[in-house]
Order: sequence, then C-alpha cells, then structure tokens
Amino acid sequence: MSRLDTLTDAIAYIEQHLCDVIAPDDVAAHCHYSLSAMQKLFRHTFRMGLADYIARRRLTLASRELLTTEDSVLDVALRCGYESHEVFTRAFRRIWGVTPSKFRRERSFADIFPRLRLPTGGLDLSHKHYDITELYDTLRSLHGTYALVFDTQHLDPINKNYGHAAGDLVIAECLRRIDMAKGPDMVLFRIGGDEFVLLTGLTDQAQATALAQAITSHNGEPIVFEGQDIPVSLHSGVSQLDTAKRLNYINFFRTLDQSIRG
Repeated sequence: MSRLDTLTDAIAYIEQHLCDVIAPDDVAAHCHYSLSAMQKLFRHTFRMGLADYIARRRLTLASRELLTTEDSVLDVALRCGYESHEVFTRAFRRIWGVTPSKFRRERSFADIFPRLRLPTGGLDLSHKHYDITELYDTLRSLHGTYALVFDTQHLDPINKNYGHAAGDLVIAECLRRIDMAKGPDMVLFRIGGDEFVLLTGLTDQAQATALAQAITSHNGEPIVFEGQDIPVSLHSGVSQLDTAKRLNYINFFRTLDQSIRG
C-alpha cells in the first residue's frame, strides 16, 4: 500500500470512528503501521499530530450537533465520545473560546476543522486544504456571484510564540467575526489552515467589497490568551465565481488563492 493509500485509509477510519474512543494507536494498527511511523507520515504530510486531528474533527462534529439538534449539551458530549459535560466543555472552550451553550445561542458556523483533503501532487504540502466536495452543488448554483476570501494574518508567529492553543483561539475569533457579519443564506467554509471563504450570493461587487471591509474593520482587536493580548487581523480578497464549465477543484482553489494574494 502506498503512503497516499495509507493516509486515505487512516482518514476514512478516523471519520468512521469519531464518536468512538479511538487513539492514534488504533489508527496505526488499522493501517498496519507502527505508531511512530504513522505519526511521522501524518505530521510530515499535514503539519499536525494525529491526536490533534482526531480531537479537532471530533469537536467539529460536536459543534455541528449543537447547531443542528435540540439535544442537551450532555447528550451531544456523550454521543461524541466525551465522558462528561465538564470534559467536553473544557475541550470545547480550548478550540472555540466559549462554552457549548453560548456557542449554540450565538453562532451559526460549526465546521472549524473539516476533513482534510489529500494532496494530488505528492505528499509534501506547503499548507493544508480541506475537503469541500459537499459544496459542489452550491458552488455550481452560485455562478457569477462573489466570494470573499480571508487569510488570517501572523498565525505562524502566534503558534510559535504562544502555542497552538492560542492559534486555535485566533482561528475561532476570525470565524466568529465572519459568522456574525454574514447574511443568513451565505455559506462559510474553511479551505486551509488559516484561510476561509464566504459564498455571499451577491452579484454586486461593491456590496461584496463593503461586506469584506466591515469584517476587516475589526483588524487589530485582540483576544486574551493567558492574560496576554494577541491582536487578530484578516486580509481579504474578492473573487467572482466562474462555475459555468465543469468544476475543477484545483483551479477553484487556485482562483481563490490568487484573489487574496492580489
């Protein structure tokens, strides 16, 4: 089995068992790899640890459950593999910066960490992309409208200087700013470690630009992490969707990336 096949199998296994009590050892055993070899392959390809990926995918699933069901926080926690309300709340706050109950009252976006999309041109990624294949029909229906592309500023130095827990809260704050400003029919998703796309459905570029400016008007406002202020800023770009022809995801990502790089 090739390394690409191994990673495909590993990610599929994780998705099938998100609500079970699984550990990196289980994933390695399923793929007939040693734990050290599996960890090394996963980190080399995706720039993150296997345990971190499992935890973030499980919290993403739990976040979605909070927004799409009326089940109690405890029921969601237990169904998603957490042993108690307290354990779930601690894990949830580390990623989102708020309690599950407050998140349910105030937010509409849950997919903070979608399933990773495997690379097509080798295993050495310069940055991560996520799977957006579920959005295929939505993208096709929005031909000619404008998408806003956002890039979190200075995330790498924040991760380096303060740790990835701080970086997670910065990501959550960026998503909060976009989520609070977007319209009810707009679709928000994540395409990279620090990049997000908002499908506005707007056909007027000036309106789309004004929305982007409203979101970035909060640039420089900080989050507080362990008593320290960390300024949070987003860079934005505007891209008109051209999906009249057969949708090619590589070209789609490239177009979005170009719009934010100028």
